[in-house]
Amino acid sequence: MLLSELKPNHDYSKEGKYIIIKLWKRKNDYQEIAIDWFDYNPGNKFYWLIVREYDMDHRGKKKYTNYKLENIHEEVRVQVKVFSKKGEAVCI
Repeated sequence: MLLSELKPNHDYSKEGKYIIIKLWKRKNDYQEIAIDWFDYNPGNKFYWLIVREYDMDHRGKKKYTNYKLENIHEEVRVQVKVFSKKGEAVCI
């Protein structure tokens, strides 16, 4: 799926989903980041992608980060949250 096909400013965690984006670090090296919300932010020189990361920080709060849109790979994965209930994997 492409990032441009997803709805910006939409809370995917309410649907039991999260998105895996790829952040370009260096030549042919991408870091995968799990997010559950994103929006576009036009800047003076660049377009930015504001994201809310899926995992919480050490204080138990969600982390918001800006990334240059040109450093984000257009292809993303949408995952369904899975949790374990009495030894069985259950999708919500």
